[in-house]
Amino acid sequence: MGSGKNLDAKLTVEGKYLRYAGGRVIVSAARIPSLPEPFDFNAKLALSRHLNELRTAGVNTVVFDSHATDSAIGIAGYAGLYAFVEIALTAAGDEFVSPREAMAIAHTVRQMRGMRSLAGYLVSVAPFGDNCAASGESSERLLDAAIARLRAADRDRLIAARFEGATPPLAADILVAPLMARSVSEIRGELSRLEESVGHRPFLVELAAVDPQMADLAAAAIALGAAGVLMPHAEPSDFATVTRRIAPPAGEMPASSGPTHDAAADRAHDRAAAADDSASASEARDSRSRRRIFAPARTAAIGIAEAISRVQQWLGRSHAAANADTALAPRMNESASEISRVAEMRRIAAARAERPRAEPAAHPMSRPIQPAAH
Repeated sequence: MGSGKNLDAKLTVEGKYLRYAGGRVIVSAARIPSLPEPFDFNAKLALSRHLNELRTAGVNTVVFDSHATDSAIGIAGYAGLYAFVEIALTAAGDEFVSPREAMAIAHTVRQMRGMRSLAGYLVSVAPFGDNCAASGESSERLLDAAIARLRAADRDRLIAARFEGATPPLAADILVAPLMARSVSEIRGELSRLEESVGHRPFLVELAAVDPQMADLAAAAIALGAAGVLMPHAEPSDFATVTRRIAPPAGEMPASSGPTHDAAADRAHDRAAAADDSASASEARDSRSRRRIFAPARTAAIGIAEAISRVQQWLGRSHAAANADTALAPRMNESASEISRVAEMRRIAAARAERPRAEPAAHPMSRPIQPAAH
């Protein structure tokens, strides 16, 4: 992404991928621990150094908790990193956002809205008590309710949702799912089920740790269609173990020449195939071949979607103009009637002015007195 002063493009969603300045983004996101209080000058300086180290290690996105301040988001942008703010909810057996959580959402949006380096919000649900099954049944509806509140308060930001159940929330732009697989051979089945559940939306896999084994799994996940990874807090040098496997170094948002795949994904795919047995490697190569075969069709579909969007925008503007004309029609009729009335009055006045004036009749008392005859 370059330096923080050059964060001049938004992070956007296009199909199953994220894009920055027209290029595909492989997200390397890292969680940031809670900021110290008070968040004074020394704390800000320490955070700036830490974020620059993360960027050097290949991280391009950071996730703060809901207690982060707008100045922390600004420091992330100056370091060249996009930021998400996580809003953690509690599944208490119902599907509604509690008043306390609703106030927290409103406060977070009020504080963060307008920050250029804020990419969006991450909504997550923590189970309440021991009844995890009951919590899981309502977590999807709880996430959708929270996403609706966020969308109404800030329509310009992306909304990601972390889920663990079989059905992800429908309203989220990005899905985040914890990676449960422990080997490259297991990850294929897990990613296949995940793709079926999320549909044509980008998803990130959340790693339980930052180590070489997880780096292999992350590379395989990226090769099989994941849009990126979310990593727990760790030392900056540890992040490089993962980021070197899934994206080029130097912390830059990688951009590809096409909308469907890039060289980094292909290299990660080859490494994942070499790490597995021959049958799994053949399956991985077939997956890459299918991606390349269907790339023109996906490109055409994206073009059609953009054309439809432009037509809908044009129709919306035309409809708005028609509504405006309809609203102005009564006023125009009233103005025309007024103009006609004034013109008629002027015509009558002009006709009266041109009419010759009649001599006034002599008054009987003004006649001369005739002498009487004798």
